[in-house]
Amino acid sequence: MISVIIPLFNKEREIVRSLQSVLNQSFSHFEIVVIDDGSTDHSVKRVEQIDDPRIKIIRQTNAGVAAARNRGVAEARYDWVALLDADDEWREDFLTQMFDLIQRYPQCAVHACGYDFCDDRGKITPALFRRIKFTEEHGIMENYFEIACHSHPPLCSSAVVIRKTALMAIGGFPTDIQAGEDLLTWARLAAHYPIAYTKQHLAIYHATNNFAEPPKRQPARKDRVAEELYKLSVNKQIPQLRNYLSHWHKMRCSIYLRMGERRKVLREALKALYYNPFNGKIYLYAGMTLSPMRLMYITAQYISQCSHRS
Repeated sequence: MISVIIPLFNKEREIVRSLQSVLNQSFSHFEIVVIDDGSTDHSVKRVEQIDDPRIKIIRQTNAGVAAARNRGVAEARYDWVALLDADDEWREDFLTQMFDLIQRYPQCAVHACGYDFCDDRGKITPALFRRIKFTEEHGIMENYFEIACHSHPPLCSSAVVIRKTALMAIGGFPTDIQAGEDLLTWARLAAHYPIAYTKQHLAIYHATNNFAEPPKRQPARKDRVAEELYKLSVNKQIPQLRNYLSHWHKMRCSIYLRMGERRKVLREALKALYYNPFNGKIYLYAGMTLSPMRLMYITAQYISQCSHRS
């Protein structure tokens, strides 16, 4: 049995699609725990209109997606929890394939799959994953951080099934981080538990990033994600974790570049190079701060689009 956790906040147009993708699964032994995180639209009403005894709605004051996921995990009745964001969806064999992975690799606490991006026009683009070492369709992902440095995130909040006790053992999702809390959670899981993985793309992530516009929000001034990743690197001595820290600062560098924040670009570039002086793209980012503002923005926008697609 699997508990499906869906955090919900103002997704009245998407939640029915997401729920229907769960109800249409070829695997039927599940419960659905919907955590209403203080929605102010008709999201909950849309859920209540679906008559299925496996759906349970829990309401809480708005506390953010991390707190909603943690609440869902705490309320889950079963040993395995599958996460699904309220605007994403699964292909019909997602739970069947995840249950098969659990049977094949019972020593693993994390089971995941490939996923696709869907933009606001409905165009589907597969996420790309490089440097996976096993050649079969499924296997154990032993080099998570290496893959993460050269690919889209190997784990996605709508393409993973986790042993409940493992997620609780690492403290769940951090609630004091506004952006990157999921990446930090995956890093903590990867540092402590083996990951079983299938190359099948069984989930669809509905991306909202619009690279034609500047980012709407700056990265957090106090970089808690980097602080926690550094602690992890000191305690666990994992190959490629320093490179992953460099990769994290490169992502922040890219955001500041698109916002025209020259000094912050250079600050993040120096941090990225400290952890990996061979991170070639960082030198390009730093050099672009010498360009005129308009040229810097256009180039940064192009690089961000390429990074998202390749």
